Amino acid sequence: MRGEVRRKGFWHEPDALPTSKAIALQTWAPVTIEVLLEREGRKITATDLATEVQSRSGVSTSHPPTSWVPDLLVVVDHLRTLEGEPSLSGLVGAPPPPPRATRSSGGGRAASPRVSAPRAPAKSDRPVSTCPRCFMALPATGICDTCD
Repeated sequence: MRGEVRRKGFWHEPDALPTSKAIALQTWAPVTIEVLLEREGRKITATDLATEVQSRSGVSTSHPPTSWVPDLLVVVDHLRTLEGEPSLSGLVGAPPPPPRATRSSGGGRAASPRVSAPRAPAKSDRPVSTCPRCFMALPATGICDTCD
């Protein structure tokens, strides 16, 4: 780890030239298709796919696979649909969920997750009426201060 620079975002290897997520996805899509077709129908985890695609393409990221592999699979399936080919996203399994910590309640039972009832939106979250001419928010009077 000594002397190694920790990069963030998306970049081209080996010169660390920064790039965007969109360009990374565009670069990774054909590589992903290649990797999945080589597997001849065998499943692969999202983490293993991410590692292989970054290694082959020369574009890397510091973001976890769970934040970009689903987007990549959407692009891959879109390209496959345009080519009249079947989807490949079914070959990619989600990484196993991290183990959940259980809280001991004295009876040896795992704590059940709390589910809250749906709430009504706050007044501040409700849509605002806007003027049809200037698109400014209307005051409570309903008459636009700018236009009228």
